[in-house]
Amino acid sequence: MFWVFLTLLVNNLLAIVDLSKLLCNNFWRKITFFELKEQDRKGKVAGSKFMTRIKVKWGIDSNLQIAVIFVVFALTGFSVVYFREWLFTFIGINHEPWYIKTFAWIILVFPSYQILLLFYGTIFGQFRFFWSKEKKMLLSIARLFKKSSR
Repeated sequence: MFWVFLTLLVNNLLAIVDLSKLLCNNFWRKITFFELKEQDRKGKVAGSKFMTRIKVKWGIDSNLQIAVIFVVFALTGFSVVYFREWLFTFIGINHEPWYIKTFAWIILVFPSYQILLLFYGTIFGQFRFFWSKEKKMLLSIARLFKKSSR
């Protein structure tokens, strides 16, 4: 199981290297999908695209940074699926009812996703971005518990 995970991870990393070579060749500048169009009469941006909205919302400067962030999310999701399989087999809850698996997912796998997200974010040089998102999420969870304790 470990070797399958390692092989798939190496294959994904090789694909990322190919993607970075493609991005370095000014690929993103040739595509108008990511660029803002002219402003309309009301002063709003006409035809604002998904990537532009994400850049503004997340405070990101380049399309390469968005691509790296998406790759980090993909690798984290891929890794946590294999981690869940391994963990549930190790604990022995593969054939348990759904509510036990859900409880185990919330208690064990969800925190590991957050740790893996920071790990991959650090590897790809986006630790500051992911750490700020983690802090926001932890603060919102803490607010839920503060409201329920009153």
